[in-house]
Amino acid sequence: MGCGDECPLVLAERREEWQIPDPKDIPPEQYREVRDLIERKVKELLATLS
Repeated sequence: MGCGDECPLVLAERREEWQIPDPKDIPPEQYREVRDLIERKVKELLATLS
């Protein structure tokens, strides 16, 4: 995450750019929001692969 089409070491046909905030140094409640956002994004991605 974070380098989009410019990641030279990621050999993939499909890339996802999710714009997820960095949870470093944020309060626990905001950290949980980021965690939940990641969970939703992963589930959405998995649904497109099945």
